[in-house]
Amino acid sequence: MKKSNFNPWPWGLSAVLIAFCVIQFSLVAVASSGFEGLDDVEYYRHGVEYGKEIARQERQRDLGWVIDHNLKQATAPNEQFPLRVAMLDSDQKPIMHAKVKIKVGRPATIKEDKTYELKEVGPGIYAADVALPFGNWKFDLEADKGENIVKVEFRHKVGKAPEPAAPKAKQVGSL
Repeated sequence: MKKSNFNPWPWGLSAVLIAFCVIQFSLVAVASSGFEGLDDVEYYRHGVEYGKEIARQERQRDLGWVIDHNLKQATAPNEQFPLRVAMLDSDQKPIMHAKVKIKVGRPATIKEDKTYELKEVGPGIYAADVALPFGNWKFDLEADKGENIVKVEFRHKVGKAPEPAAPKAKQVGSL
């Protein structure tokens, strides 16, 4: 009987290398298909104007404006929600006749970003109707009154996550 001179090692190593390359290229394709570009497309300008932004933040802190919203009431997904924002100055007087806009979007993507102009519906109260599907949302509010520009970011989750099953009590010993 003649013994075969077939050695499986080169074929096995080649198969593993090819499988590794296929997996890596597949992962790169999946990762790059969801890429939406830079988070901050004006990164250079923002870097150059960083000192101005720090000064604006200090002026904002010195203004002492109080900004409140009614997002806690937004619990049902996909409903038109009447977003209300109340703004008071440091003397607790309403801030009237300001230009207020809000950018609503997901924290991790720009696909659903929308910007709304809020209309003044009462003294220091600004409103817009927004639709919020299920999930986490990020709100970037910008209020402009004269030379004062105030920027505030807040987050909200719409809809409840499924309740985790309650753990079963374990009897450790006798009472």
